[in-house]
Amino acid sequence: MIAVIIFATRPLTVLFHELGHAIPAILFTGKKVTIYIGSHGETDKSFKIKIGLLDVWIRPKYCWTRGLCEPSSTAMSSNQAIIFLIGGPIASLLIATIASYFIFRYDMHGALKLVIIVFLISSIIDFVINIVPSNAPIKVDAGELRYNDGNGLLKLFHLKKFPAQYEKAVETFNNKDYKTAAISFENFLKKGLESEEIFRLAITSFIMIENYAKALELETVFKNKFEPTADDYCNSGFIKLQTKLIEDSIIYFKKALVLNPEHTYSLNNLGYVLAIKEQYAEALTYLDKAIELDNEFAYAYTNRGLVNIKLGNVEDGLSDLQYSMQLDTTNSYTHRNLGVYHLDKNNKKEALVLFQKAKELDPKTYSIDDFIQQASYL
Repeated sequence: MIAVIIFATRPLTVLFHELGHAIPAILFTGKKVTIYIGSHGETDKSFKIKIGLLDVWIRPKYCWTRGLCEPSSTAMSSNQAIIFLIGGPIASLLIATIASYFIFRYDMHGALKLVIIVFLISSIIDFVINIVPSNAPIKVDAGELRYNDGNGLLKLFHLKKFPAQYEKAVETFNNKDYKTAAISFENFLKKGLESEEIFRLAITSFIMIENYAKALELETVFKNKFEPTADDYCNSGFIKLQTKLIEDSIIYFKKALVLNPEHTYSLNNLGYVLAIKEQYAEALTYLDKAIELDNEFAYAYTNRGLVNIKLGNVEDGLSDLQYSMQLDTTNSYTHRNLGVYHLDKNNKKEALVLFQKAKELDPKTYSIDDFIQQASYL
């Protein structure tokens, strides 16, 4: 009987724990949050429930043992991140405690009392396991390594040594003042505050201001200290791509996809690099997958448009480029790729206008000067 009750109440403990993370994340970021009940990120053999910004994947077989909360945005202050982390362990314990109070306060049926007692014990165990910091990694189904809530809280409290400076640095990053943010985060690292999050924010900031040499330097140190995630490998690939190390970029994008086969940015970037290498058929498979996962990914449509045109699927390619233009009129690569289409048809005047527009939008658009030169020979 007790075993049945434990089996029945554990999924509730897991559900309330993950909701304790999810609800603050939605309130703080206003972005979508996905929780997994019964897995560490796996959707296979799971069913989905969508409630506003909350997606819930439930895998019945293991719903009493595993759970994961994945916010689509981590743009939270350190105080908000603390609430996000501590919300999980506290939520299930708080609900079980309140339920216990009312059950015993109104002297309800004995069987119901037994269920609530088991639920309360389960929540206490869950609280202790999650709130006590542990360095034992948890491997999520995408292949990335995570640590328990207590470990994350310990790191955040460590960051609170520099509350004003850190909060200000995160604020500048969120406001897209990446130059100021890069200086701030690098200063934290120089002072010995070498957390994973600060490394990642510093690397991203330097990427955004196109200081790829500094980003590469920090990335090398980071990989010697921490286990890279799919996002980290994607950033590494992007840095290699921007420094013209094409083959190295492919290696890193593929490493990202080993950890997370649904990493849309790596799928798109790999398709883009393979298109540069004129491996169009292989590029198409990655770009198709990126668009399947995110049907409003403008860059993926832009890249697939060029690939389709090069493969002879001209109508599909032009359709992709036109749709990409609807999604983002400022994407220089859409204009560039439409220019390539006209250049291939020897419509050099039309191509030149599009290439010049692409350069106006982004002077660093890949090979844009070469294309302008080709179209200029009328």
